[in-house]
Amino acid sequence: DLYAIVGSPYFDDGVRYNMALVIDHEGHTIYRQAKIQLVGGDKGWAEPGSKLSTFKIDDITCSIIICHDSRYPELVRLPVLKGSRLVFYLSWESDTKAEHKIEPYRAQVVARAVENGVYVVQANAPQVVTPWMGSHGQSRIVSPRGVLLQEAPIFEEAVLIEELDMNQARAGNARNSLRAEFLRDFWQAGMEKIDEVE
Repeated sequence: DLYAIVGSPYFDDGVRYNMALVIDHEGHTIYRQAKIQLVGGDKGWAEPGSKLSTFKIDDITCSIIICHDSRYPELVRLPVLKGSRLVFYLSWESDTKAEHKIEPYRAQVVARAVENGVYVVQANAPQVVTPWMGSHGQSRIVSPRGVLLQEAPIFEEAVLIEELDMNQARAGNARNSLRAEFLRDFWQAGMEKIDEVE
């Protein structure tokens, strides 16, 4: 069974979003997630999303972040606290000349995986639109321990294949957030805002 997660502008009730669509093995869209934290070019054509959810692929609870959303750890932590063990991260960078961004972008993906104890699978487009606009590529798969299991080459298309041991995605670090009593109410209030799509 093959599922696809694709990014696309998407209209919902006349409002345009920067959206990720999850398409199941029968061709049905089973989930949609809008980018929440808009930046630069997004603001001219898209509205920010206003919800986070978890969804299932087979028996695995998953969630999605889109591009700049990766800089906001709570957008990963809250769905993980609601059961997500596999985070899909769709991105397209903005500046192919800004190679100083490569390491921080990689670090963010690794941090989201290890700080939550879940897998993060990133698809980052390798495209040069103009000499100053495009995306580096380097899609990657990161383990719950923060280990890069696979990483695509810079500026090249690649297919990454990895068998994931979901028993390793225990979300221990995320669940430990609930141990600190003074933060527990904060996290629980956030968790109440996460929908579970069946």
